[in-house]
Amino acid sequence: MTHDLLARHSRTYSVRIGLWLSGYPVELKAVRVALKTLIARNHPRRDAKAGKMRLDDAVGLPAARVGRKLLQSDAPLDVRQAAIGFSEELLSVFFGVGSEPEIYGLAELVAATAPYWLNKAERPFLPDDESILWLMNHVQKWFSLPIQRKIRRSATNYEFVRARRVLRIVFGNFDRTSQSLPASEREALQEQSRLAVIILSRAVLLPLIQILRDQPIPRLIPALLDASRKMKLTLRGDRAFAS
Repeated sequence: MTHDLLARHSRTYSVRIGLWLSGYPVELKAVRVALKTLIARNHPRRDAKAGKMRLDDAVGLPAARVGRKLLQSDAPLDVRQAAIGFSEELLSVFFGVGSEPEIYGLAELVAATAPYWLNKAERPFLPDDESILWLMNHVQKWFSLPIQRKIRRSATNYEFVRARRVLRIVFGNFDRTSQSLPASEREALQEQSRLAVIILSRAVLLPLIQILRDQPIPRLIPALLDASRKMKLTLRGDRAFAS
């Protein structure tokens, strides 16, 4: 397991988090330090040839990358600019730039990009400003980097272990399902389960601690299990299509 993690993630802090999430005996003190490093590395780079950029200017660089990846290569310039504009507002909330998200007109930006989405559905869901405000508020409340820093410092060992238990229950759905599959499909789904535990769990561990503080577990677990089932069906569908 350690060898596999080192092969995928050469940085030792990622390995420590991955081993702990997988149930190996890693001290929580080391996990907290590793999470501090992970949060710092997720912060936008502000160094530039001409000097240190302001944080809100630095957010524009990852926003441009995200905006381009959302769209088909033939998207017009104005559509690409709309996607970058929405990405910049969302990432500003995630990085903690400003106190209140600017949501007026974002629904119009999203609607303009919809015909050029990479994974376009026949009838895509187009959020209104109220839905986008809900999204921004919850990103700010649960996922933003300033909040993750506070969670890392304030969470008890019990809260860390409880969040890990919830994640293992949810992503364990992949392993449970794989037992009924042919051997050729079983190994692929089990590999997806291991990757989900390491990659997705690492990303949502601290937000989940805060969510568990805010949401009753009897309501949260069924929602997470339903999300993992949908992810599992999507992965199985992708493999069937590929074959």
